[in-house]
Amino acid sequence: MLQLIFALYFLTFTVQAQDLQNLSLEDLMEVKVKVATQTEKSLREAPGIITVIDEHEIRRSGARNLLEVLSTVPGFSLGHDVLGNISLITRGIWAQEGRILLLWDGHEMNDRSYGTLQLGDHFPVDHIKRIEIIRGPGSVIYGGIAELGVINVITKDAEDLNGLEVSKLHARTSEGPSADSVSVMLGQKSGDLSFSLKGMFRDANFSDQNYTDANGTTADLGDNNSRMSNEHLNLQLNWKNFYFKYLRDDYKTKNIVLWGDLENNPASGLIRNPVPKEYPTSSRQIGWEGQLSEKFKLHSYFQDKTQQPYYQPDATNEVAYANSWRRSVERRLIGSTLHYTHSEKSNFLFGSEYSDDKSRVMNRLNFAGTPDTFGNGSRKYELSNTAFFGQYDLSTSFVNITAGIRYDKPSITRDVFVPRLGITKVMGRHHVKALFAEAFRAPLIENISLNKSIEPEITRTYELEYGIQFTPSMSLTSNIFSTAVKDIIVYSYDAGSAIENYTNYDLVKTWGAETEFRWKGERQELA
Repeated sequence: MLQLIFALYFLTFTVQAQDLQNLSLEDLMEVKVKVATQTEKSLREAPGIITVIDEHEIRRSGARNLLEVLSTVPGFSLGHDVLGNISLITRGIWAQEGRILLLWDGHEMNDRSYGTLQLGDHFPVDHIKRIEIIRGPGSVIYGGIAELGVINVITKDAEDLNGLEVSKLHARTSEGPSADSVSVMLGQKSGDLSFSLKGMFRDANFSDQNYTDANGTTADLGDNNSRMSNEHLNLQLNWKNFYFKYLRDDYKTKNIVLWGDLENNPASGLIRNPVPKEYPTSSRQIGWEGQLSEKFKLHSYFQDKTQQPYYQPDATNEVAYANSWRRSVERRLIGSTLHYTHSEKSNFLFGSEYSDDKSRVMNRLNFAGTPDTFGNGSRKYELSNTAFFGQYDLSTSFVNITAGIRYDKPSITRDVFVPRLGITKVMGRHHVKALFAEAFRAPLIENISLNKSIEPEITRTYELEYGIQFTPSMSLTSNIFSTAVKDIIVYSYDAGSAIENYTNYDLVKTWGAETEFRWKGERQELA
């Protein structure tokens, strides 16, 4: 379908700290990334299958939201859940619920009830400076929601903005208006103090096409039958080595699709009214990061996050919707990482974290008039976790080696231990990577409340990558992978008894190959 997109830029004052647009493709392959190890390495040396997308690539692509950007990444494809929410399939495995981590300036955007990630027409691409993506396991550094990947979004900071930028977007399809948004960014740095404030309001259609459910009922998703909106605020303050971050993200949907159906009573011929759902996230972080000495670098942080995933705000019509879900979850996390540089060729990373998740039911009764509780009959649920992780990097004239381990001890489910090993080698225009890692999906509150015996998923992945830089403007990268997920967590619902559950199934395997060819000219780029 043809898309007509109109953007009006009212006021722009920007200064780029590092202008990636002017770098050759050869130089871009040497740009340092931290997502794979939390230490800076070039793309060719980083021990992971890594994709980096900068703001210039996003602008040239015409992408209007993060979803459209991620759909261009090798190994990523899109799917939707039973509520119509769009999320990611990675290397053939549905990753929405607790399997792929999204960090937005360090704020974890997955909810802490299920671990789900709602994409849709959601996150503001105007704010993005760079996206660093691990297309594979990331649990050793990032924990139990990074089983199949990590998406690390870095937005424009005070130095990048150096002033005020306001923009408006209006998008249309052949059926009419499809999206409207307004974005505001402000940033300034003075001496040791810097701040940035970024905001966005967006309203969009989910679709203007027909939808047919499993019962054969068809309805038009246009005519306001499927809508999305978001109010997004992102504040960052830095003074010397201290920082404070605040993020508020109010994503809302209205959709006639619920549990995959269009009718509350199948075959009734009565299409339900659009059911409202809200996914508010409020996240605060405070921390200190700096050198203790020439060899030691410390990062200590505290995070507090409050969410209400899948919140149904309309109590008056909850019987008509057959939905009255209202629960909140709060996560508090404290952690530290210590980086020790032993020599120019070797370094160590040590880290520890403690987190506490608390959830409560906000209703006394559900829409059916029965007590609204967790699976154990309680109106409150709590889950805590203690984690330790470590990593060793060694560079030699022959190969570069990265080895890491992580140990998690949750308060309810069993302990988890996962290792990783990466060997990389750059040989002039060529590079190779041999990677092995175990990762895990940690059961969260809603999983455990329905089945206290649920086990963590354990994933084992092998990856090989080869890349060649044909010319300063042309490169080819290929990889093969094999992933096996043991004790995969699966949701089930018995309509006859109205019982839902989470169960561990035996094993899921996926294997395949990914190839990316890139060419960059003075004004054009092909990938």
